[in-house]
Amino acid sequence: MKVITEEWPFAPLESAECIVCLETKKPSEFPSSPLTNDCEHSPAACLECVKFAISSDLKTKLWSEVACPECDSILSFEAVQQYADEATRLRHAELSVRQALQLDDEFIWCSSGCGDGQIHDGGFDQPIVKCGSCGQLTCFQHKVAWHVGVTCGEWDLLKENPAPRQPTRGNQTQQMREMQEMRASEEAIKMIAKSCPSCARNIEKNGGW
Repeated sequence: MKVITEEWPFAPLESAECIVCLETKKPSEFPSSPLTNDCEHSPAACLECVKFAISSDLKTKLWSEVACPECDSILSFEAVQQYADEATRLRHAELSVRQALQLDDEFIWCSSGCGDGQIHDGGFDQPIVKCGSCGQLTCFQHKVAWHVGVTCGEWDLLKENPAPRQPTRGNQTQQMREMQEMRASEEAIKMIAKSCPSCARNIEKNGGW
């Protein structure tokens, strides 16, 4: 940084040149202290350039890898929130919260790809998760779009015994349809038949039962 006076950083400056944009600015337009505890330099990038650097880092790096534009020391969560613009602060906070949520066994991402996720306390006993953002139904157990008409157990069977024909998605659709038809048949049998007390085989009900 090109200093106009010779007393920096021990006395207030009248102005200084930012090492990034090369514009001469007032001391109030620079960070008043190093961005991180690991920075071994006085701040030489102006606040606007620091703000831009943080925004750029968040677009190309993990939220936890945002760094000082001068020495690449990693910024703390608090530092990012202090120096970033509002949109970047919100995005950074959202990403940090999401990472924390993903450590929870009850967290699941929406299968639609909308980018939303949520805690599902119903667990495997209630596997259908409805996205609070887009309404997509997701299977908590398999982390895919909810397989309508097919239980999780039946879905497992379809995955373990795929049909040899191609394409796979078409075969799974056909298998799901056949599984649904089979279940419908079983339900119909339960409605019109009962077990014979003598041989235990299903026999058709009549009006006398």
